[in-house]
Amino acid sequence: MNSTTPRRAFTLVELLAVIAIIGLLIALLLPSVQSARESARRMSCMNNLKQLGIAMQQYHSSNGGFPYGYSDSSGITPEGIHPFVNAANAPYHRRDAFFHRLLPFVEAKSLSELYEADGTTFVHVIPAAAGSMTNNVVSMYACPSDPSSPISVDPTASVRRFCGNYVVCTGTAQDTAAFARDGTSAFRPTPGMFGRRLAARSIVGLSVAHCRDGASNTLLASEGIRRGPHAGNNFGEPGAYWLGGSWGEYAFSTLETPNTTVPDNVWACASTNWPMAPCQSLGSQAGSSNPAIRNFARSMHPGSVNVVLCDGAVRNVSNDVSLTVWRNLGNRADGNPIGDY
Repeated sequence: MNSTTPRRAFTLVELLAVIAIIGLLIALLLPSVQSARESARRMSCMNNLKQLGIAMQQYHSSNGGFPYGYSDSSGITPEGIHPFVNAANAPYHRRDAFFHRLLPFVEAKSLSELYEADGTTFVHVIPAAAGSMTNNVVSMYACPSDPSSPISVDPTASVRRFCGNYVVCTGTAQDTAAFARDGTSAFRPTPGMFGRRLAARSIVGLSVAHCRDGASNTLLASEGIRRGPHAGNNFGEPGAYWLGGSWGEYAFSTLETPNTTVPDNVWACASTNWPMAPCQSLGSQAGSSNPAIRNFARSMHPGSVNVVLCDGAVRNVSNDVSLTVWRNLGNRADGNPIGDY
């Protein structure tokens, strides 16, 4: 007779040991996988900023300068009718920002045409129901590391607006909404490359000629964190382009280093304690000399933010960058050496 050797089964102890080993391997591999994914997202974000830099350069070539940060002028101005408006009596979009000026240069020409044909006076009053122009996602402006991008939803009003992550630089301006207005003097240029539209400058803001410290030594744009899925419905939140720019939505200040613990100051924070993005709501105090409206450069990338310089170069800047270096990078004509960063 042939004898059959009985199969030996796993004991409970051995099975538990195998499960424990598999769990340990997963625990060891998961951070590496997450790190690889974040690295890919950071590179995608840097590519977005590269595209923004290219669009800025194309705009500069076509118009003789970069776009303004934002404008709060009406359609019929001392400089004439807004050049993109055909009808002599058509209103100009007040609170228009660099985002709207760049639309034809970021493969969003059809959206630009819809926007320019719209007769609403204020940007933030343009109908924002589902399917409207304000709901169009311009993916180049959304950082993949930010889980709140790209659509902002106001559930109480059934409003959906696109809200991005990239904002332009005002240098060390203490008040990015009002050109560091001190309460007595008129609006004046910011130390950075972007600010409010000045009289007689049409759709053009500053040019490379105003970048006296050199295009490779001056910040053009960086990132901002969206404070939740409703951040695009609160005035002053960074990247809330469809609310316009007059409360600082368009820009960041280099007054503090990236991802600072110092709170942003906005009209109405979407959240006052959002991770890595503390915020202070100013309400009716906004626009006075103290406190002032401002956002700082922030990102969901561990320990850093991505930036694009005026020459189009993209860099990753550590949170530990010297405050002096960071401020010098933001200011276009202070004459100070940059140093390593």
